[in-house]
Amino acid sequence: MSRSCRCPACASPGGFGDGEDGTGGGGAVDATPVGYIEVGPGGARYLPIEDPDRMLRVARSLAVTAAAALGALAALRSLTR
Repeated sequence: MSRSCRCPACASPGGFGDGEDGTGGGGAVDATPVGYIEVGPGGARYLPIEDPDRMLRVARSLAVTAAAALGALAALRSLTR
């Protein structure tokens, strides 16, 4: 009987910052599962986890970015008049 092991893989964006004069500060980290690595007698391979909502999130992000860019252009245009 052959056995295999699955190791999860994730994307983990994050950021940290320091406060003013060395006080305060903080940070945040998030982890999203993106796939797994399957290790067995024949070797190892990466298998992605399909995300059905990915394209919807991409489209939503593009729409928000376009709206922000148009708003910035409108504000700059009103300043030059």
